[in-house]
Amino acid sequence: MRNSVIQVLKKSNSNKQLIMLPFAGGHGKSYLSLSEGIKEDIEIVGINPPGSFFCNKNRMNRIESLANLYLEELRPILKEEIIIFGHSMGGAVAYEFLNSIKDHEIKKIKHVFLTGAHPPHTKQKNDDLNSKMNNNEIIAKCIEIGGFPKQLKFEKEFCDVFCKMMKTDLEALENYEINDSHKLIPIPATICWGKEEELNLEEAEEWNRYFKIHELKEFAGDHFFIMNENNKLEICKMIENLF
Repeated sequence: MRNSVIQVLKKSNSNKQLIMLPFAGGHGKSYLSLSEGIKEDIEIVGINPPGSFFCNKNRMNRIESLANLYLEELRPILKEEIIIFGHSMGGAVAYEFLNSIKDHEIKKIKHVFLTGAHPPHTKQKNDDLNSKMNNNEIIAKCIEIGGFPKQLKFEKEFCDVFCKMMKTDLEALENYEINDSHKLIPIPATICWGKEEELNLEEAEEWNRYFKIHELKEFAGDHFFIMNENNKLEICKMIENLF
């Protein structure tokens, strides 16, 4: 549906559910190729942010607002065993999502799986990619880090929509400030990052302020290491084993 926040990527009658929160500029189908590596009987749900290709609601430039919207939309379909997955910006959204969830709901969350996500208090440096850049600069940088399909860079309409999405999401990240009342959420978390990206082991360990770290793992590749075929297979197997 054109106006749907929820995007079911794989249906299942089981009580297992993988909820995949989008990265900046992403939408529900952005994780489609990754989700296809999940062979177990698990329902997989993607999210279409407001103003994306599949949801024409007004864009939101606050992490907290996005988290609250996703929680409201997901509540009616939450299953009994849930893993929350978030890449990059999806990590901050995951934390605010779980910071707002009710006690009886949080019992359903078995694990948090974050990739390429900076802890909220460290904030990713935005010198190379920020909301003030023009469309050509954004496209070039996203291609460089593997977050944009090269074959679409000459499709002006697609690029215009994508860059509008990116600028709003980057504003959300730039506006995001973790407050002093943040809490440690008692859910185990797996934190992964690419060897060639800005994130590293020392910073990844800082996620222990927010979740109970279960595993820290470095993969070969840059920020979008999750799209590498070998990495995808390993990540999917890790997720299956967590259920």
